[in-house]
Parts: sequence; C-alpha cells; structure tokens
Amino acid sequence: MSEAIAARLAEYAQAWSGLATAGIMPFWAADRFRFYKAEEVPDYFTHWEDVTAYWAGNEGLYEKISLRFGAAQGVALPGGALAGIVKMHWDTRFLPGAREAHGMPFPYGGKAMGGDNAVLTMWEEVDGVLMLTGWSETPDAPLMYMTELYYEATTPGF
Repeated sequence: MSEAIAARLAEYAQAWSGLATAGIMPFWAADRFRFYKAEEVPDYFTHWEDVTAYWAGNEGLYEKISLRFGAAQGVALPGGALAGIVKMHWDTRFLPGAREAHGMPFPYGGKAMGGDNAVLTMWEEVDGVLMLTGWSETPDAPLMYMTELYYEATTPGF
C-alpha cells in the first residue's frame, strides 16, 4: 500500500513539473473529489471546479516547480479508500514579470522559494489505478520551523 502510494506520487511530481493543470487533473478522480488544501491558501477547496480554477489561475506564475515525496505511509479505510501521509519538499521559481490572476504584477517574480510539508492524501482505486480524492498540506508550526532554521544556521564545526 505505501509503495503504491509512493509510486503514484512520483508520477504526480513529474506531472507538476509540467506546469499545467491539464497534466495534474488525470491523477484525480474528479467525480469522487473530497477536498484540497494548499498551504498558501486560507481555505479548503471542496468543489472540483474551484480547485481546477485555482490551479489554472496559477499557471502563469511559475518558471519551474519541483516536488519530492518521501516516507509515504498508507492506511486502509472502510469502503476501500486509502489515507496516505507523506513528507513533501517543494521548490518553485516564479517567472520574471509574472502577473497575478487579476493582472497585477506578482511581487515575487523572478525569485525562488521552497519548503517542507506533511501531506494527508486520500485515494480510491478506479479501474485498477490509485486516484487522488483529497489532499491537505501541513507545514511545520512556525516555532518548529524557526528552530530548525537556527540549527541549520550554526557555523559548521562550531
């Protein structure tokens, strides 16, 4: 189960590197969609049309996206669904001159950023293929994150 989730997430990461909503959508069972929560938005998406509109609205922002997944664990749920938890590292570089969906200049155009999340995933098997039905990204709490940065900032050999 965990290996199947890890394999599917490796394919999903490759789809994200294509920077297009059309490449991401085939990993989802749209008719069984439950929720989507990205760390950068305040609310959950609970309607398929809303999450695909969100993805499409971001397409013009990115020059490059990289996702790496690890430590996948799966748990079988009643009714045949699977819950998966996984660690995700993401990196993105924004296009120079990028514009937000409403046309205003994107303030981070030309810059790169990255981070780490735990991700709760929901899956169902459809025609023999694991398909996503839910996704929720959870970054570490600010205290945990800042503590880790302080440890990483220590002078080597101190």
